[in-house]
Amino acid sequence: MTLREQLYSDFIKDFGRLIHLYELVSRIRLMASSPVVKAAEDFVKQILMHFAEENLTIEQLQNIALTSKVHPLQHFSEVCRVELQAITRNMKLPTM
Repeated sequence: MTLREQLYSDFIKDFGRLIHLYELVSRIRLMASSPVVKAAEDFVKQILMHFAEENLTIEQLQNIALTSKVHPLQHFSEVCRVELQAITRNMKLPTM
């Protein structure tokens, strides 16, 4: 659970480094549910499409993301939260 939380947190922090994103998506694929993987892949595609279309720098992309009314990582974060909550509910605590 801690590893998942750290991995998802790293993904959110590192979206400015596109190559690193591919590595994180690959690591997410190793242990995440399909909805989390899809949300991560969709986010990377969204960033790459925006970057390619307008030939924006990383700084410009970050500025767009920060000034946008819709947070670019909102869907990914929500899907991760749902998965983490499901895992927590299904965890059995050891009995004494």
